[in-house]
Amino acid sequence: MNIQTEKRKIDAILAKDYDHEVPDTLRHVDFQKAFKSILKRMFPDCTILPTKGAWCEANGFIKSPDNKYIYYSTNDYRWTTFGRWDQGILIRTAENEKDYTGGANHRADLENLEEQVNWLFEIQRR
Repeated sequence: MNIQTEKRKIDAILAKDYDHEVPDTLRHVDFQKAFKSILKRMFPDCTILPTKGAWCEANGFIKSPDNKYIYYSTNDYRWTTFGRWDQGILIRTAENEKDYTGGANHRADLENLEEQVNWLFEIQRR
């Protein structure tokens, strides 16, 4: 998977003129789908469980085949206060798909997200 290509796809979604009264409604749905698609390619053996109700960001859980969970949350794509959507993605261990407080917070850019999530999975297996 080429990360730069994937980033350009999402950037195109965010730049698109949706010509709608509430453009972030459609943009949000497209962003969520595209980010989930990236995660599915990064973690083909895992189940990606996006949360419902996230707005202008993508968040949810990555569930490993051995039932370990990692919570993820991107930055709000409308603001760059904490970085772009692909920078400083919050990740942390979780007990299950309802554990929103989980372990210690870690940050990863999209380029090193796969490596960092796998590292957290390894910590959980110890």
